[in-house]
Amino acid sequence: MQIIIFLLEVVMIGFLLDVELLSLKSTEEPKAQYSCYSTFNSIGENVLELKDLTEAQKISAWTNSRLKEEMLQEFPHLEKMSLLINNRIKDDLIFKDRLIEYMENIHGQYLAQDITYEEFRRALVNPDPTLPAF
Repeated sequence: MQIIIFLLEVVMIGFLLDVELLSLKSTEEPKAQYSCYSTFNSIGENVLELKDLTEAQKISAWTNSRLKEEMLQEFPHLEKMSLLINNRIKDDLIFKDRLIEYMENIHGQYLAQDITYEEFRRALVNPDPTLPAF
């Protein structure tokens, strides 16, 4: 009887480990999928190359990029975030301009106290592509 219980425990632990590994793998894949758009400049800073991509691909690459995570470290300093975007996204300027305009719009809502600090941050983490500025 003890052997049967032991074997059941081993099977359950193995099953739980497999489920955990699958969930970890599924959360890492989107970042890896978009890592081909990230390069480094001459001083070792992360740069996002978005030339020749569709608008949807640019949004996805930005949303899953390390550069976005770096930008969020500058939150809520709009000037620093805008400077980072201007200097480290290589694009045809349309995407950068729309992203900065979107951030300025949300920042204005935050300053007008239309949205909270948490809503401001959430809007930057998950940009809404249906909004006019984005």
